[in-house]
Amino acid sequence: MGDAMAAITLENITKRFGGIEVIKGIDLEIADHQLTVFVGPSGCGKSTLLRLIAGLEEVSSGTIRIGGERVDHLPPARRGIAMVFQSYALYPHMSVYDNMAFGLRLAHHDKRSIRARVERAAEMLQIAPLLARKPRELSGGQRQRVAIGRAIVREPRVFLFDEPLSNLDAALRVKMRLELAKLQRELSGTMVYVTHDQTEAMTLGHTIVVLNAGRVEQVGDPMALYRRPCNLFVAGFIGSPQMNFLPGRVAAVSPREVTVALPSGGRVCIRGVIGPVAPGDPLTLGIRPEHIVLQPENPLLSGTITEVERLGAESNFYVEVAGTLVTVRGLGDHPLSVGDGAQLGFDGEECHLFDARGTALDIAPG
Repeated sequence: MGDAMAAITLENITKRFGGIEVIKGIDLEIADHQLTVFVGPSGCGKSTLLRLIAGLEEVSSGTIRIGGERVDHLPPARRGIAMVFQSYALYPHMSVYDNMAFGLRLAHHDKRSIRARVERAAEMLQIAPLLARKPRELSGGQRQRVAIGRAIVREPRVFLFDEPLSNLDAALRVKMRLELAKLQRELSGTMVYVTHDQTEAMTLGHTIVVLNAGRVEQVGDPMALYRRPCNLFVAGFIGSPQMNFLPGRVAAVSPREVTVALPSGGRVCIRGVIGPVAPGDPLTLGIRPEHIVLQPENPLLSGTITEVERLGAESNFYVEVAGTLVTVRGLGDHPLSVGDGAQLGFDGEECHLFDARGTALDIAPG
């Protein structure tokens, strides 16, 4: 199944509903045999983009190619895709077997071929013992497996998933994430997966496409987006809890180092900054909660703890620093509590800098 080339190319794709442009000139290459995740907040256009690839919506302008073949003028059935939705959309009066076989029967496959495909998919998804049951006799997770199985048996060039796990409880979502990652490896399929959940995006995606207001903000592998977000939007969206942003000002500049003055008087030196900055320039300094140290020897910030979330092995501390709420991830049994004063420190190597427009200043690694 994974042999047919199924890279997806989007060229200057736009989509309008009435006078409103919801997809704004997107150019994108989606790699063959990989799982690519579209992620972004509600209303960013990620599901619309998926539906344009599927043919469930018509493009207003632009070109879509799958495996080099132009498909934007083709109906969904001729694009070589299979789609799995948030709702399982199973036929309630049919058995699991018949739900999975239905599309193949419509396409006039012979009985032996249908049975082989259904049994193989059921084995892969661990639902072989359920083939005689009706959907009402299944749990939510089992129904979602049937919906995925119905897509697998069609042996498509491309799998499209539209928030397929959002109806499941938290523990089952984690289990299904692991199963989907394993499934992608086994099928070696091209998969495009839409989610608003950045944890899902980070754990599943070979490549993540971060969308915002109908545009692509950044494309990259999960760790590249985590380590080197290109702007404030991506920096705030990727990572949980989200990155802290502190107002700062350039205090001094040398050829390979920028010193930034922080809100409560501290100063941090950041090496390797590549970008036009001058003393006095306003900047936003980004630092992730997991990179801040509580009660360090050389504090950069001081404030008061307003809230503590105990999560077991870790705790999140919310510290008010000169009018800005800073999140710190610390050890679960750290003795600080609400109302306590807190000193915070961090290493310049873990900092991100953004200019007045919100664009990341390049920082050379090391």
